[in-house]
Amino acid sequence: MRFYLLHKISIIRAIISSGNRVAYLVLLYKVIALIVKPIDALLSVLGVFFKAADNKPSMIFIVGSHRSGATFISQVLAEQFPFYSIGNFNSLFPKSSYLIHKLFKPNVFKCKELVHHNYYGQTAGLFEINDAHEVWDQWYSGDHSTIPENLSIDVKKNMFSYFSKLYSSVGVPIISKSGRNSLNIFQLDSIFDNGFFIVIDRNLEDIVISTLRATSTFKGGRKGWGIKVDDTHICNDNNDQVTSAVIQCIKVKNKIRSQLRKIDKSKYIVVDYKIFCNDTEAQLQLIINAFALVNKFKYKGKICNYPKFKASSCVDKKLINKVQKTIRKYDYMIER
Repeated sequence: MRFYLLHKISIIRAIISSGNRVAYLVLLYKVIALIVKPIDALLSVLGVFFKAADNKPSMIFIVGSHRSGATFISQVLAEQFPFYSIGNFNSLFPKSSYLIHKLFKPNVFKCKELVHHNYYGQTAGLFEINDAHEVWDQWYSGDHSTIPENLSIDVKKNMFSYFSKLYSSVGVPIISKSGRNSLNIFQLDSIFDNGFFIVIDRNLEDIVISTLRATSTFKGGRKGWGIKVDDTHICNDNNDQVTSAVIQCIKVKNKIRSQLRKIDKSKYIVVDYKIFCNDTEAQLQLIINAFALVNKFKYKGKICNYPKFKASSCVDKKLINKVQKTIRKYDYMIER
């Protein structure tokens, strides 16, 4: 409990000192969520009396290792296509999956120049896509770095029922971006027949360096920020932060690959982060074509004109060299 409180305090301190507008909005949404919690509970109870139509929800899961660029790509996808995004609004009303979405609906996107701000998986807009931890906490618990090894039958049924009602309410495919779903691809595929996965891939070196930055921001001198398969790399006192981060990121990538081998290849598409940034329009067309084949989805709109986005890079040559050396040392762990 003491460690949990210290961790929460360190997160709040990092947000306050960040000077980031999105970070401040994250805190504001947390306060609003506390205020509207009774309303959410009431709507959830009333929603029991509404049965979802006899359908199978059309679900799009954006997955990938933490710090892979999944949040940015999910923002572009959510603004481009007529999907319903799981994000801040759902975090305010995590238990209500039907009535509240009949009352409030986001505006339909039209091509225009947008700035894609985010803060470690969190975004600013009320209906903007993000990790929506409060929604997934219902089935995964409050640990945002991992998931239960096996979800019970009741949990799976509850998850399916939740999104069936939401799908009945919004009437369009639902797109969700949650880091923890990257560890749960196989189970999600078994729950949702109409599930489709957009797998974001990024250079391991870039992921490790970005993970180290996030670890420094939120954990100070401690190890272990981000999603993880297990804690062995953290518990090993012989591992420094770089070694711990490299092993952690390799294990997550391996976990994703092993799950993809278990599902139908038509159910997912792998998107390279740098290629997406350099040729966004072509990548969007490939994604919507792959999704349409599986879900019989017809998109009649046009792909917006996007500039070339610049992927962030590290200028600390000493850190880059150390990360590269450590990756070479543990290259044998990488599943190919």
